[in-house]
Amino acid sequence: MNLKGAFATLAATLLAATAQAAPVSLWRLDCGKIVAFDLDEFSDTRAYVGQHKDLVGSCYLIRHGETYMLWDTGLPRSALNHVPDPKQGLDATLTVTIVDQLAKLGIKPDQIALIGISHEHFDHTGQASDFPGAILREAHRLGDPPAIALRASAKRPSRPQTLVNQTRLDSSGRGARRAGLGLASHMRCRNPER
Repeated sequence: MNLKGAFATLAATLLAATAQAAPVSLWRLDCGKIVAFDLDEFSDTRAYVGQHKDLVGSCYLIRHGETYMLWDTGLPRSALNHVPDPKQGLDATLTVTIVDQLAKLGIKPDQIALIGISHEHFDHTGQASDFPGAILREAHRLGDPPAIALRASAKRPSRPQTLVNQTRLDSSGRGARRAGLGLASHMRCRNPER
């Protein structure tokens, strides 16, 4: 093959690869609100004494071609329409479920093929069991026991593994297989001597 033929083959290959690239879309979903009535709970130096802050809980719907993935699943349904209690240092509320938000987009829960969980805090795992047919991939495990929502939706391995956490959820919400990878998560910012 001459240089011109090689270039033509390369160009055709690149054009074919470009033509086959699947479109990607991203939506931010409302996955709740954490109300920190005592923001100082987030500091080991007492930097936020007497301060209050509302923290937004975001989840993301990603479409690659015809495949849908959720990144995090927000607060649990039990927080739906909960009125945060100022007597609590930290409380949470949810105004709309992920399933309801997907319905407004014309997407059914069984269309979600993958769920990515950044880590196992309750505000990231709460609605995972609403997607029993999805493959669950966790970026980080915080230790035993797992977050309450994941306890209901995926079986825990008998001993820690070392690859990417991946669980196929069946219709009962129980996981069929799993492995694990430890990445950074929220830091614990509490001074035990305080």
